[in-house]
Amino acid sequence: MKAWILPLVSVSLLLAIPGVQAQNNDAAANAEENSLLMQLQNCRRIDSSVERLDCYDRLARTQQADESSRAAARAEEARLEAAAQQQSRRDNAQQRGDDFGREHLARPAEDDSRRYINIVDSWQNPRGLWRFRTDEGAEWHQIESVRNFFYENDADYYIERGAMNSFMLSHDGSNRSIRVRRVD
Repeated sequence: MKAWILPLVSVSLLLAIPGVQAQNNDAAANAEENSLLMQLQNCRRIDSSVERLDCYDRLARTQQADESSRAAARAEEARLEAAAQQQSRRDNAQQRGDDFGREHLARPAEDDSRRYINIVDSWQNPRGLWRFRTDEGAEWHQIESVRNFFYENDADYYIERGAMNSFMLSHDGSNRSIRVRRVD
């Protein structure tokens, strides 16, 4: 009696699988499950236990091979997608010039960082700080008191951009400068 119960339970489970799978929208998965069900039923009909076991083993090997081929296909797709993403990142980096992290090393053009000026008027306030007026009408005031800067009338002066939006006044042939600010 027990010999009939096990096949009956397995057949009822196998017959229930297509009913569950019928609710699935994927027709290819349904066809594959139906094919698997038919192969299982064919193996079950074999009377010889050795041949039946061999049939189940062949079926299991084909299922494992199918699964491994699907896994290999998924791995290949993932590898190709990763390669495509990496190539697109390289292309983007080449288009940008890959200056990320080098901003502080880049030196602006001389026109942006240094501007030569013509001083038309200069005077000192009561504290001894210099005031300068340029031919463009801009007025620059010395904002730090230093004793090592000497103003010369005939020198070519320039204003150079310093750190944190500050400005330095100096002239060619001198490494001394004074910090100035524009007052208009």
